[in-house]
Amino acid sequence: MLRLGGKRYKLFIAGYRYQAWLKQMAANPDKTLFLRVYPKCLMIPRKDPQIYFQVAAWEDENPWEEQPGIFKFRGVWQFVPQVRTPVISVYRNQNANDPKGKFKASHLPVLMRREDEAKPFRFNPKIAKEDLPPRWFVQGNFKFIPSRNCWGWDKDLEPPTKKIPRYKKPIKATADGQAPPRGNKKPPRKTDKPKKPTTDNKETDE
Repeated sequence: MLRLGGKRYKLFIAGYRYQAWLKQMAANPDKTLFLRVYPKCLMIPRKDPQIYFQVAAWEDENPWEEQPGIFKFRGVWQFVPQVRTPVISVYRNQNANDPKGKFKASHLPVLMRREDEAKPFRFNPKIAKEDLPPRWFVQGNFKFIPSRNCWGWDKDLEPPTKKIPRYKKPIKATADGQAPPRGNKKPPRKTDKPKKPTTDNKETDE
C-alpha cells in the first residue's frame, strides 16, 4: 500500500519485478525507497474512480527530475461516461505490444482551467460527426490531489494541439472476457439465389 495525503492506495508490481521487490523488502524492510509509478484508474459507473499505482522502478536515492507527486500526462482531454470530471485519456503507442491484445487506455481524471481555445471533448450522438467539437491532445505536468481523488494541471510541456498521434485503439473483450482474435472477420452471409421456374417437357399420352 502507498500512503498519500492521509489516504492509502494500492500498489501493483507486474511480472519479474515482483520477485525483486520481495527480495528488496526482505533484505531491507525499514529502508526508505523512492518509487517511480504509473497511475491507473478503474472506472465504475455511479461510483468514485478507484486509483492505484503500478511500480515501474525504485531506487535508494531520487535519480529522477520529477518532483514527488508530479506526473507527466500525454493524451486526449475529454469526458467519458463513467465520471463527471474530464479525463486525460492515455492510449497505447502505435508500436506498443500487449500480450493480452486489449491495448487498454488509462482515463485519468484531471482538473484544468485554461484561457486558450482548448476544451475537453464531449461526444454527443445527436450531433453529426463533422459538426462535433475538436479533440485536443494535451501534454503537461499534473499534480496528484488525494483530497479530490484526481490530478490538477500544473503546466504545459507543449501547447495543446488538434494533431493527435496515431495510437492503438482499445479492443473490447468478448462475453467470456477474452479479446477477439486479430483479423477475425465475420464470414459473408450466403444468400440463396432464386431458382428459375422449370417446365416439364415430357410428352404425355392422352
